[in-house]
Amino acid sequence: MTIPQYFKQNSYTTIGLGKTFQNISPDSLSWTKDIHIEGYQFDPDAIYAGSENLKIIEEKKLKFLAENNISRIDKYGIWYIKANATENENVGDYSYFDEAQTSEAIKQL
Repeated sequence: MTIPQYFKQNSYTTIGLGKTFQNISPDSLSWTKDIHIEGYQFDPDAIYAGSENLKIIEEKKLKFLAENNISRIDKYGIWYIKANATENENVGDYSYFDEAQTSEAIKQL
């Protein structure tokens, strides 16, 4: 049993939002609310802001489209394509998922 499951079973509201579980899989046993932040795909590890990674993603997307392969579009209608494993661009706070997730967590609290 997970900690969220324990709390949910004991009348607490549990929210699927955060680093530990990354809320990419539905889990009605653990979460009272499963939050999706608009504009971000289901897996926040595939969010890029750097020109090199954006170019890689665009090239992969064009290849998938040429093959008529739309299997990389997630349940929210957003392309889910990964590029390099890491990125550290000097961009605005909401360019990456962590800041948007933190703001949503504060709002939920």
